[in-house]
Amino acid sequence: MTHNVIIIGAGFSGLSAAHTLCCDFKYKVLMLEARDRIGGCTDTFRTQTNYPVDMGMKFIDTAQNNANPNLLFALTKQMNIKTMNIDPNQSITYNSVGDPENLLDNIKVVEKIKATTMLIEEVKTTLGEKIKEHPEQHLPSLAHVLHYPNNQFPKPETPEFIVRESITAMITHHTGAPIQDVSVLELLKNNQVVHKNALIEGGMQQLIDALYQKTMQSQNLTVELNMPVSEIHHDPEDALPYAVTTNHKTFKAETIICTVPLGVLKEGNIQFYPPLSQDKQDAIQHLKPSLENTVVLEFKKPFWPKVPYIYIRNGEIHEYLNLDFLSKGKTATLVCHYYGEAAQFKNKTHKQIIEDALLPLKHVFKDKFQDPIQTHISRWDKDQYARGMGCYCTKASSALDLEKIRTPESYGLYFAGKHTEKQYLSTLPLGIYDAHQSGVRVALEIDAYLKNNQELSRIARRRFH
Repeated sequence: MTHNVIIIGAGFSGLSAAHTLCCDFKYKVLMLEARDRIGGCTDTFRTQTNYPVDMGMKFIDTAQNNANPNLLFALTKQMNIKTMNIDPNQSITYNSVGDPENLLDNIKVVEKIKATTMLIEEVKTTLGEKIKEHPEQHLPSLAHVLHYPNNQFPKPETPEFIVRESITAMITHHTGAPIQDVSVLELLKNNQVVHKNALIEGGMQQLIDALYQKTMQSQNLTVELNMPVSEIHHDPEDALPYAVTTNHKTFKAETIICTVPLGVLKEGNIQFYPPLSQDKQDAIQHLKPSLENTVVLEFKKPFWPKVPYIYIRNGEIHEYLNLDFLSKGKTATLVCHYYGEAAQFKNKTHKQIIEDALLPLKHVFKDKFQDPIQTHISRWDKDQYARGMGCYCTKASSALDLEKIRTPESYGLYFAGKHTEKQYLSTLPLGIYDAHQSGVRVALEIDAYLKNNQELSRIARRRFH
């Protein structure tokens, strides 16, 4: 069979591109996936009570914005997929001695937060204007502009310490990176958008399966699993100018969409002939993959409060999503999220990771604490087909890198994925939104590209006949 497009990667960006190309434009698409499953950085685990827990991308945005339509939420509604909104204000925080606290009751902490907020707004205004004039300019780290030196920390439990701990945790949770390496660029992207985080009731795999089945019904999609790609060749003299080499055979098509994650591109396991442009190579070098991992702690019964989120401050802030509350008692499970340096699991044992997740719970709940009956962890940093989740702007990045990473090569090689659709600070928690947007965007670009080629061919035929 002749294919118009080959998509490398069957994650959500690849599936979104395939859905648009196959269902809306009726192109013939071949999708090559290195894993033995579709879904990429989504993976739904089941507890002993058969309740779904997402180990990778887990949140979708249910907010409506007329200026920037929420295509993903519209798709979930179209496919009758139910979501659960999470109110972040319904949470409880415990301090380092294990007592509940409300930081807004501390006048000095509130004053420090206001001062930090004003500083951030001032930085956004000042540097935002500079970037418009000089998009090639490199910006300092967020730690630098917030005056958070890496080797100097305030005295524990002072207002300065609490605010720095909270701001650092917020930035790390949103970018999946250490604040000392995160560029101020992360503050300058679409920051006026309001988000509403939600979980999919049946887990993210339900959305993946529904999108896959809907696309397969078009009869325009072919999927090949266990096909890691090693080479991509372009020969402009060939009627099908692209050749993709896998571990089994070579496939040909009119054009290519590469959706492999940034971390995989950085490792250089896929060879491009001709080589990628210097602009693309520079962008890949300057941006870095975000890190996020998930720890599932399933218990016989809950011993914690009935709120969606539990935060425990003990040198760093541990975040627990309470599935007992969200499932209305169907599973006594806490999900602990790790970001940035704390999410580097590849050199830690399963036992070490679980002990780290349990220690704050033991400290706070003392005699009420129970040992879990089942645990499960993700290791996206170690996964050879992921090497992280999404991407962030480093001090070596410029605003131009965000355009270079998504710009197709001059000969028609296209790129999609979370790393090509950086729009706002909360890219990591809402990574599936970016993945979907990038897939739809690149499908529209390819439709225009192929139609232009068809028109050029018709003109050439008329002139030669």
